[in-house]
Amino acid sequence: MATDWEGMWARGLGRGQAFDANRPEPALVALMERHPFLPTGRALVPGCGRGYSVVQLASAERTVLGLDIAPTGVAAARDFIAEAVGGSQLEAQVDVQQADFFSPDLVSTLGQFDVVYDCTFLCAIQPDLRKAWAEQMSKLLSSEGELITLIFPNGPLGSTGPPFTINEELVRSLLAPHGFESIEVTEVPADQLARGQRGGSEVIAIWKRPSQ
Repeated sequence: MATDWEGMWARGLGRGQAFDANRPEPALVALMERHPFLPTGRALVPGCGRGYSVVQLASAERTVLGLDIAPTGVAAARDFIAEAVGGSQLEAQVDVQQADFFSPDLVSTLGQFDVVYDCTFLCAIQPDLRKAWAEQMSKLLSSEGELITLIFPNGPLGSTGPPFTINEELVRSLLAPHGFESIEVTEVPADQLARGQRGGSEVIAIWKRPSQ
């Protein structure tokens, strides 16, 4: 059964409630500090929620587009972005649009990206969409693009959700047929867990297709 994301937002999803972490994920912040030369150009955040990571990834050299399927979620993200970077030089570098990540027209409409960040998106979709997730990621990323996945909640695969438990082995098995290899896989330390210990463990990874 599809999750009623719009209903969750429309009923009044506050900061820090449910899947809203009330901040950019500390694991993403730490990764960007370890890798200050992540690809510039265009970045995409599917299922961006309130847009914390959209702002986090933005820079003078990198524009970031957040996508969400829920209209009320898009409105909340635009409000947050206006609050966070409105009137600054970064305002022109960020945008949020309502869209279905799995739309067959998405790539032709949006083009390709140099970075895609998946956080609490793969774990939120129905398991029968996972192969389609990997195929769409492959199409959306440029040949030299990098995919960042925050693998959460990390553990043995579960049958109930969302969030559905996922793990590195699952993500690897989904991406390998499309030529992706991991260039870094890091277990997130306890003090960087986005939702604290109550959320369970996390792994953050960077995936890329080897240069031809």
